[in-house]
Amino acid sequence: MLPLPTRGIGIDINGNVSGAFGLSEEDARFFPGTYFFRKGCEAFKKGKVNDAIHLWKVAASWGQKSAQYNLGIAYFKGQGTSQDIALGLAWLGLAVERHHPLFQDSLDAAWYESTVEQRTEGQRIFAELKAEYGNVVALKRAMQRYEDERRNLTGSRVGAAGHLTIYSANSPRGQDAMFYLDELQRQADEYFDPGTGSVNVGDLIPLQGDVEAPTPPDP
Repeated sequence: MLPLPTRGIGIDINGNVSGAFGLSEEDARFFPGTYFFRKGCEAFKKGKVNDAIHLWKVAASWGQKSAQYNLGIAYFKGQGTSQDIALGLAWLGLAVERHHPLFQDSLDAAWYESTVEQRTEGQRIFAELKAEYGNVVALKRAMQRYEDERRNLTGSRVGAAGHLTIYSANSPRGQDAMFYLDELQRQADEYFDPGTGSVNVGDLIPLQGDVEAPTPPDP
C-alpha cells in the first residue's frame, strides 16, 4: 500500500484549491461552502465581523444555508454591521429554501417584528439575491465542484479503490479508501439532498427575543 503525500493545502477566496489534501482538509477541497462558513465563524468569534460577513457571503455563493442564515441575523440585528432589516429578511428567506425548522422559526419571528414596508423591500432584495445565491444557482455550483473533485480523486489516485489507503496529518496510519469515499458521500448527501432538510448547521447567531408568529408567505 503506497501512502499518498501529505502536504499543505492552499485555498483562495474563490474556492480554488492547490496542493495535496488530508481528511482534515476535505471541506476546503470538496465543500468550500462549509470551509468558508467555518472560517467566517472563527472571524466572528474574534470580533472581525467585516471579515466574517465577507467569508459568509463566499460560503453563501456555494449554497451554504447556515452562512445565509448568519448573514440574515447579522443584518436584521445590526450585529457588527449597519442594521438593515429588509436585507436581513432577504437572507433569511434564502436560508429557508431547504426548509430547516430552526431557520424557518427565525424568519417567522423576524417577519412578525418587521413593518409592511420592510417586508416589501425584503421581498425585492430576496429576488435579486436569489439569482446568485439561490439553490438553483449556488447549490448547483457546489454540486458540480464536489463531482469534479471526487472524479479527480477516484480517477487519479483511488481508481477502482479496492483496499488502497489514504494518509493524512490526522490519520498517519492511514484510512481505507472506500471508508474515506463513503464518508465523503455521507457529507455530500447532507449538503445536497433537498429531501432530507439537512444543512451544515454550525455556529449560528441566535435571533434574541424570538416570538411565536404565523408563518409568513415565502419572500
